[in-house]
Amino acid sequence: MAKTDKKPTGRPKGSTNIISKEVKEQMASILKMGMESTIIEDLGMMSPKDRVNAYLTLAKFIVPTQKETSIDVTATQINPQFIDEAMMQELIELESKTEDDE
Repeated sequence: MAKTDKKPTGRPKGSTNIISKEVKEQMASILKMGMESTIIEDLGMMSPKDRVNAYLTLAKFIVPTQKETSIDVTATQINPQFIDEAMMQELIELESKTEDDE
């Protein structure tokens, strides 16, 4: 068997998964039809809390879930040459609050 430089065949990176796309479209269609009929009646009979939970549960199948992001800023990431008087005062106040909490 000859060695080739080609990667194994498969779905290219970043391309849409056709099966997932079709399932999402079918779910959206079912939800849309349901909203036009009995689901609206059912939602109307629910308490506001239950209605919101139902909407959020159904939305998970259509709207992609966002991932949580965080930013960690430490004193070592601050460039001293860009600190003005106001920023210096804020840093001093922040440091004194941190020391008071300890």
